[in-house]
Amino acid sequence: MRNFVICAMVASALLASVAMAQSSQRSLPSVSTKDLDDCEAKLKADPQYLMELLAKDRDKAEALIRAGQRQRPAARLWSMDVQTLFAVDLSTGRRLQGKERAAHFKYSLEYLQESYDVAVEALKKAPDEPLQEVLLCLQIDLALAALEAGETELAKNLAAETLRKNTDGMNWNYGNIIHNANQILGRGALREGKLADAKTYLLKAGATPGSPQLNSFGPQMQLARELLEKGEKETVLQYLDLVSKFWASDKEQSELSKEHAALIAGWKREIAEGKIPAGAQWR
Repeated sequence: MRNFVICAMVASALLASVAMAQSSQRSLPSVSTKDLDDCEAKLKADPQYLMELLAKDRDKAEALIRAGQRQRPAARLWSMDVQTLFAVDLSTGRRLQGKERAAHFKYSLEYLQESYDVAVEALKKAPDEPLQEVLLCLQIDLALAALEAGETELAKNLAAETLRKNTDGMNWNYGNIIHNANQILGRGALREGKLADAKTYLLKAGATPGSPQLNSFGPQMQLARELLEKGEKETVLQYLDLVSKFWASDKEQSELSKEHAALIAGWKREIAEGKIPAGAQWR
């Protein structure tokens, strides 16, 4: 849960100041033993140190995170820092187009895969429930990076596998995985020209029971927007009805849920008029 909140904060707060990952040719600064010692000391004094470093020097932050995970896996749950790095690169990459965008996400795919492989090896040596949970999150990130890099088949396979592993309905991440994996599967289906499948996946994403994060930050709208661009208004309206059950409804009718309900009502009016909502979640 902590990582999702951090990712959301970093993606919005640091986007303007983060250097873009351009390709797998990126040259990272070297990391010495002293550098890792200093990093660990600073993290003990300030748990937000790596987030702040991402804003100032993205490459140095990446180098420290990757070196830390490889050389000192027991010192920290580095995989969560890798997810934070990807949240920043995801926001940056969505501003890119064409070959530049694909290269950007292929680079993300490389460091996410490295982190995943290191975590898997660590789990072989000793059970670790928090790391096991992070692996599912990493797999969704891998699927999303693959999709944005143009590796559609890989993205679909990763998303489908994550759904198969998502069996604990009491886990805080259960609803997130249902929502996010089906979004990726739907967007992948659209890239393959499978419109009916994409519509089905959107409704499956909307049928999530929700989660602490979805209930607060709301659902994703990328697949909904892509379907609206193809004129699929009715399916998107059904999706909005589904997500309103966890995002815009509660027993106390809090001010936040009323605000979300008003947003959804406004989006539905725009869609009925043949428009695509212009809010930040739809961009």
